[in-house]
Amino acid sequence: MALTDHFDNTALRFLYDMMAEDFPLLVTLFCQDADERLPRLQQALTAGDCAAVASLAHSFKGAAANISAIRLTNMLQQLEDAGRAGHLGGTLVLLDAVEQEYCQVRDCLQALVNKTGPVFAEL
Repeated sequence: MALTDHFDNTALRFLYDMMAEDFPLLVTLFCQDADERLPRLQQALTAGDCAAVASLAHSFKGAAANISAIRLTNMLQQLEDAGRAGHLGGTLVLLDAVEQEYCQVRDCLQALVNKTGPVFAEL
């Protein structure tokens, strides 16, 4: 798992350096937020609630962008766009991809917090 597959490395390095000892807290808060949003996105998609999908995806997208998770940000933009357009067909598959990408992002961030593995060496 390479950081460049999931993040803007330059921006992430800046954030990591700038946050210093507060970086673990940032990761914890991002993960807690994501863990709350993902089930709510699933519920909104299942219910066909386009406005909720757009709103939840937009908020989650902002959090992902703040940590430089570019692939996750782009996927969430697609979900937000689908919600705004009122076309949720195929979005359950996209949400599955979002969940998988989030797991990769979370694992990379945890490796950075723990200063372990090849992910930390890439930064």
